Amino acid sequence: LGCGDLIQEGWINLDCVELPGVDVVHDLNKYPYPFKDNQFDEVMAKDVLEHLNDVVQAMEEIYRIMRPGSSLFIEVPFWNSWRTVSDPTHKRGFNEIIWEFFDPDKERCKLRPYYTKARFHIIRIDYYIEPFGPHFSIFGKWIRNRWIKNILNKFRTLLNFIVSPFIFKSHMLQMINNIL
Repeated sequence: LGCGDLIQEGWINLDCVELPGVDVVHDLNKYPYPFKDNQFDEVMAKDVLEHLNDVVQAMEEIYRIMRPGSSLFIEVPFWNSWRTVSDPTHKRGFNEIIWEFFDPDKERCKLRPYYTKARFHIIRIDYYIEPFGPHFSIFGKWIRNRWIKNILNKFRTLLNFIVSPFIFKSHMLQMINNIL
């Protein structure tokens, strides 16, 4: 979804602009999406959701077009990233908590099941860190160390306030598995 010029061979490439390699031209703010129910085994939304008017409605539409047991790959700018505010078409930034409203195993989804009917299991969350934003990103890397991830998860709220002036989390890659 929203492939832009990153055309994926073997995929149905959708964008709102008719670019070379785009298979389907469609505005993702318009519903329904031009796909059948349960059509896809995998959906990729890389740098897309931050451009949309209604994230919940988009997630419900993505849920509709995915087969049960399929995978959704999401990449979005973190709320405190320089990337969130540097693009005038971005409508919002994200944090890791927002996805918990879609995961039936998480407390937020259990407390507010009426927010959405879309249900996904969170499989993995990764952070791409760029110290000092676009001016110095040589140390940017995917955090794969489980120990560091556990620390980030346990102290994420505290770290957001303490670390955010010094390190900008640029993107969050989220792998979610669709369920019925």
